[in-house]
Amino acid sequence: MVIATHPDQALRMLADPTADEKRLLGAFTYSRNPTVLHTDTSLLPRSPKARASWNYRMTGCEPSTAPVHVSYDMERLQRLPAGSGYVVTLGGDTGIAPDRVVERMVYEHPVYTPASVAAQKELPRLNTGVTAYAGAWHGWGFHEDGCRSGVEAARSLGVDW
Repeated sequence: MVIATHPDQALRMLADPTADEKRLLGAFTYSRNPTVLHTDTSLLPRSPKARASWNYRMTGCEPSTAPVHVSYDMERLQRLPAGSGYVVTLGGDTGIAPDRVVERMVYEHPVYTPASVAAQKELPRLNTGVTAYAGAWHGWGFHEDGCRSGVEAARSLGVDW
């Protein structure tokens, strides 16, 4: 069986978790991130040539108090037709024109700490040949990390490609 959920969810699914499962899965925490799909490109750099796939913006100079927004230029990331203007912004809706909002969601992302990064190195020991774990939290939280960990989970269960 492959358990491909957030580690805190995986831990709650287990009737009798081992000490290693408690320790390693328990090392991960998540942050809740309000997310907005919108068409307000004012959150991207003014010059299209200065835009990146991921655009980081702080509203002030103090990192501990200034909200941080990351806006994904979906035209660039998904190769959408030029002029479609879709943007996904994490960190709230500050500065987004309300009439440009398409959808609001909340996502949870792993918080990387020295403890969680150390636990990642030991995650393969949880794959027993009967149970295996997968998810983007096995790497840096990217979809590719989830895919790679799924292949590794399948391999630990005897599947080879």
